[in-house]
Amino acid sequence: MMGSGKTTVGRYLAKLIHWPYHDIDHIIERETGQSIAEIFDTMGEAFFRRHELEVIERLPGSELSVVSTGGGLFIQERPREILLTHAYCIYLQASPQVLWERVRFSENRPLLQKPDPQKILADLLSKRDPIYRLAHYTLNIEGKTIEAIAQEIVTHLPFKITIPPSNQQ
Repeated sequence: MMGSGKTTVGRYLAKLIHWPYHDIDHIIERETGQSIAEIFDTMGEAFFRRHELEVIERLPGSELSVVSTGGGLFIQERPREILLTHAYCIYLQASPQVLWERVRFSENRPLLQKPDPQKILADLLSKRDPIYRLAHYTLNIEGKTIEAIAQEIVTHLPFKITIPPSNQQ
């Protein structure tokens, strides 16, 4: 969900375990030359969702990497199917209050650029949470540091990861 720390945790985790990092939103911004907010304004959400699927479909399946997706990608059936089949999916879970505290001053959240954004966020989470829980692992991030979240992810992967000595905390 937006505000859960997908990008921040993803970057940190990738650096920690020495894997390539891919951020779907940043790939789309680079390819279109527009911010996500601009894409929503000029091309619409449907265009953005199609582009997300295209990016997921062409990510290298044989490469071990950390991938951060937008909060709406996993709620779509086809991208979710691809991710659940070819990746290990982790839901960074938090309460609506914690998420709101993290995003309330952000101006680049197109879904929240309407009256009563806090209610919109809570409603989105209420609808999305059951779908997000289809992920392979749900990790509550409240009160945890980025480092602690990354370490917990490493311990819950379905295979063993050895953190290089230079990265151990």
